[in-house]
Parts: sequence; structure tokens; C-alpha cells
Amino acid sequence: MPNITTLRGIEQKRADYAYKCALEARNSKDAPLQIGNDFYKSKNYKSYAKKIPMLVKSNGLGASFAFILSKKAKEKRVDNQNLAPGVQRNPKNAYDLIYKQTAEWINSKYPFTGDFSEFIITQNSNEYRTITNEVISLFTWLRRFAEGLIEGEDEQED
Repeated sequence: MPNITTLRGIEQKRADYAYKCALEARNSKDAPLQIGNDFYKSKNYKSYAKKIPMLVKSNGLGASFAFILSKKAKEKRVDNQNLAPGVQRNPKNAYDLIYKQTAEWINSKYPFTGDFSEFIITQNSNEYRTITNEVISLFTWLRRFAEGLIEGEDEQED
């Protein structure tokens, strides 16, 4: 049986990480914010954080993150220039931020190289279930903190 102190420590780490993620989203809601090498504007983050756990439970982790990948920011043409997603004039969106944050958390628990989606779909059944449960546990905290820290966004937009 797992040690209660160990379980509390895991939950505290999850909560701490989710809090930091929700703060990043709040700070990039209205204007692009640089996080690492990329700019993000996370409009609708709160509504997406609320819907993803049900998406995972209904469709599976792989299909859910394939959907998130499909919603990532695309190249945009501005002033006769093609701007890749992640630059200040074409920031990445809330789905990009959620994908990045989830991948970083899972990588800290189950190190992988390469793309997060590829990592997910190449796992055996037991590992896939374990990672799915970890993602849902992370989103339990992320959803709560997003609801508490991010004002507005009650209606969900895709």
C-alpha cells in the first residue's frame, strides 16, 4: 500500500504545477506572453481545461490529444509575411499551451523524447492507462485553478 505521505507529496506537486499552469494562462489571456521561446495568447483556456477530462474519458487519451493537435495555431499571413505560430504577431493558442503544459508534466513523470502524441500512442495498455490517469489527475487540479484564477470565459469556443 502506498505511503500516505508519498501520495500527499504527489498531489501537492500536481497542484503546484497546475497552479503555475493556470497562472501562465491567466497572464497570457489578453495579450501575448512569452513562455520559453514562444508567445502564447490563451483565450478560452479555462473552458478547454474544463472540457478536456471528459474528452479523454469519452474518446481516450490518444484521440483527445490528436484533437488538441488539430486545434493548434497555424501559420498566418500578416503584411505579406508568413508568420509561424509562436511569434508575437501570431501567438500560439490555448490548445498549444495545454498541449505544452501536459507534455511537460508527463515528461517529468515518465521521461520521453520526441513528440508527446507519438509517445502516448506507442505505449502498451498498462502504460497508456497509467498516463491517462495521470493526465486526468492533473486536469482535476488545472480545472479548479483555472476556474479560480481566470475571470470570464464561461462560454466555450472551439
